[in-house]
Amino acid sequence: MRDIKAVFDIGNDSIKAIVFGKDNDKDIILARQMEPALGLKKGKILDAEAFTTTINKIVENFSKKLGGDFIEEVVVGVSHPEMLVNRIIEGKRIMQAEV
Repeated sequence: MRDIKAVFDIGNDSIKAIVFGKDNDKDIILARQMEPALGLKKGKILDAEAFTTTINKIVENFSKKLGGDFIEEVVVGVSHPEMLVNRIIEGKRIMQAEV
């Protein structure tokens, strides 16, 4: 499997995420999940702990399904009229234990 990517869509009602990769030049869905968007209201984080818990739940589920494979790119979509866009490129391996 190569070119593994994750996409998060953060909305007011739910956070949707999907991980896909290429196998023999075909895109294959490796994992997907949808969780209620706890801690968010009108695109603003009001309860950081609840929001972080939701994101961590999705990431932990992906980690179990991927078995530690390297996610090369993560795209996050957030809809809010006052949102400023920053592009961040970082490589990180999802692992079971903290380093």
